[in-house]
Amino acid sequence: MILAGSFAFFAFWVALLLPMDTNLRGGYLVAGEVKQANDPKLVFAALMAPEYNGPKDRTFSFQGICNESISVPLEAPVSAIKTVVTDRSAKSLEIKDVAKSLGADLVGICELDPRWKFKGVPLDHKYAVVIAEALPYYLCKEQEDNIKAMLATRATLDFYRAGGKVALFLAKAIWEQGYPARAHYESWSQVMTIPIAIDAGLGELGRNGMLITPEFGPRCRISIVTTDLPLEPDKPKALGITETCQLCDKCALACPAKAIPKGSETLSGGVSKWPVDMEKCFNYWYKGENSWIRCLTCMTSCPWNKPDNLLHRIGIFLASRSSFSRWLLVKVDDVMGYGQWVDTLPKETPQ
Repeated sequence: MILAGSFAFFAFWVALLLPMDTNLRGGYLVAGEVKQANDPKLVFAALMAPEYNGPKDRTFSFQGICNESISVPLEAPVSAIKTVVTDRSAKSLEIKDVAKSLGADLVGICELDPRWKFKGVPLDHKYAVVIAEALPYYLCKEQEDNIKAMLATRATLDFYRAGGKVALFLAKAIWEQGYPARAHYESWSQVMTIPIAIDAGLGELGRNGMLITPEFGPRCRISIVTTDLPLEPDKPKALGITETCQLCDKCALACPAKAIPKGSETLSGGVSKWPVDMEKCFNYWYKGENSWIRCLTCMTSCPWNKPDNLLHRIGIFLASRSSFSRWLLVKVDDVMGYGQWVDTLPKETPQ
């Protein structure tokens, strides 16, 4: 009995810790020709704050810490004096430090894959700097009632509407070094955010259609700076996140619009993924009187949406080791009661 128990205990830890998976994805799974996406400005225009109302606005104004007005153009002539880059690795570290000093929580670099540009975009930059800013965890966790849920959703909307500043100021810093650069965020983006962020090693694609980072899960707003400044690219990382989503459908079950698919990935536009039905998502969001209050469940229900602490980091490490570890993590997430959504409002079906 003791021997059997000891063997079972040993087998449990072997299954948990040994790196049994050698074929983790670590990037987009592309099959066949990728269908380039159209410009997203018509989709996102209604969500943007006035200063971010589409690519026609070429200059953005911000308020400084002393209430001064700061204007940053989306595109501008570069400095005539070009900085000579002899060490791309050192320059990459410098750019990442600048981005973090401006407010970025995560920064990655990759070569710009032309497949991830929107259709017809005349953009020929070689590199992309990807910036992730984390939404505070207290705004994106299970809420005690719908009043708190409403306040959290409003704050989340404000958070995303105010995005892009880091990218704009980083692009300006690159212009001053004599190299072209352009900031990209939501309706004034010329590139697709998630595949570029995956290429830059920031995370993986989730069932909910979002970039999921190991540090912050799906609660990051992403902006990008494309440039010709010589940089050292990072590599995509095999983190076990997408494989965890294959075992978990909590976001699909929680989504009130039923816009997130269950089951396995499918081939969509030349990429293997879970295609989120954006028409269902936006219809639910806009047509129901109180629907928007309940529209953070794709993030709050995700097992990767946790505080960045030691326990979570251990979970990140285990998820990259074996399918058993990922299965166990999903089950523990259920047992601990994470991602529950308290809903006291009457259900509404958009007409």
